[in-house]
Amino acid sequence: MEAKGFDVIGHRGAPNLRPEHSYESYLLAQQNGADYIEFDVMPSKDGILMCTHSFELDEVTNVASVAKFADRKKTKTVEFKTYTGWFIEDFTAAELQELRLKERYPFQEEQSLTLSL
Repeated sequence: MEAKGFDVIGHRGAPNLRPEHSYESYLLAQQNGADYIEFDVMPSKDGILMCTHSFELDEVTNVASVAKFADRKKTKTVEFKTYTGWFIEDFTAAELQELRLKERYPFQEEQSLTLSL
């Protein structure tokens, strides 16, 4: 039997090296040989699909430090579990672009959500 090759998939890009679901994470995964990028999507308040795994924004953005969004903090039950924070479904795509990504497990600096090529 002849061995066949396999595909390399970058799960959320290269999340251990760059903030997950950031352009930089996707690019680094590609530069390191990923054949495909696996990503999660969630809709914003205005129905724009955003690449993120987290429905709760405080895990992966600086939303908690943005004063104008302080009143958006809510408590919701998702799949029988209660969460308190800022939820992607309560923000428009334009508002989400005002936030900065951060590492879910902080060891990297924040990076802009704005894509610049």
